[in-house]
Amino acid sequence: MTQKSNFEEIYTFLNEKFANETEYLQAVHEVLEDIVPIHNANIDYKAFDIIRRICMPERIIYFTVSWMNSDGNIDSSIKGYESNQYAGNVQAGSSGYYV
Repeated sequence: MTQKSNFEEIYTFLNEKFANETEYLQAVHEVLEDIVPIHNANIDYKAFDIIRRICMPERIIYFTVSWMNSDGNIDSSIKGYESNQYAGNVQAGSSGYYV
């Protein structure tokens, strides 16, 4: 995607990437209609490719880890992982998702 982002270019990129996510694409379409003119009018927004970055969905996966502590009691902790679908990587709860 170039820095000359416009509605069609952004929406085409997302439609190719998330063709099966019809509700997501509908929501993005409605929001893009409002924010693309603001994005195109601001050089800084274009330079940092803000629209593409805010349109990329992220997933957070939670799971519980249980163990028996040294006192014989069961402890558990909820772990959270952030999965950035666009980058294709999973990052452990180092970003504060541990509860």
